[in-house]
Amino acid sequence: MTMIHLIGGEKGGVGKTFVSRCLLAYFKTKDWDFDLIEADNSTGDVASIHPATHITLSDHPHRYAEPDVIFSMATKKHVIVNLPSNTQGVLNRWIKQVNLMSLAEEHGISLLYWFVTDGCYASIQLLNESLTDLDQKIPHLLIRNCGRLNGIDFSYLEKDDLYQKALTAPNLIDTFDFPMLGSAEQYFVDRHHLNLIEAQAKIGEQQGVIAAQRIKTFFDEVIALLGRVNFQSSAPVKDAPEKKLKVPSTK
Repeated sequence: MTMIHLIGGEKGGVGKTFVSRCLLAYFKTKDWDFDLIEADNSTGDVASIHPATHITLSDHPHRYAEPDVIFSMATKKHVIVNLPSNTQGVLNRWIKQVNLMSLAEEHGISLLYWFVTDGCYASIQLLNESLTDLDQKIPHLLIRNCGRLNGIDFSYLEKDDLYQKALTAPNLIDTFDFPMLGSAEQYFVDRHHLNLIEAQAKIGEQQGVIAAQRIKTFFDEVIALLGRVNFQSSAPVKDAPEKKLKVPSTK
């Protein structure tokens, strides 16, 4: 069985591209076979560190079938899809047109939407909309990105009715607080188009062991965080026993 990982959040600037790159690096540490689809062609940052298939999500009548490659690739291996902003409607129309949920179940493919948020009001609004799309059939992981907005502390959300509403959605399987990487180190990673494994060695050569250790510490935290998702069996996400998600084998 395989899985389609949709990395999005609808709103621009929340850090979904960096989360995609971290998930990609995590898969590499596990030596898992996967394909990358770059749908955010405004920057192509994810595709700069790993070979990717580029698609465009658009209402243009000549592009309606471009997302078909997502399913085609997922019949063979896991697929990471880096989504652009403001295309949820296009994606949902494609899912409905091909009846993707039934088709995926028939072929043993699971879907998981990684919704990245910076904690701003507009992002939480979009989260609620995403959770209710397609009759709440797509499981969501909520990624609260500590590297965006005032994300070091998301406690203000705990008193917000809109956020609390999102937490009650049956298809929200877990919430992760994604760690923060220092601006200088993140700039270095972006400038040199490196994955996080390569970056540790290169920044160590140029800037010293402390800079390398900052990236290593960050990636260790990411590995521990993503370790909460059981990618190897049909078990629910850890620490969320009341919300069931069938997760495919990596083989």
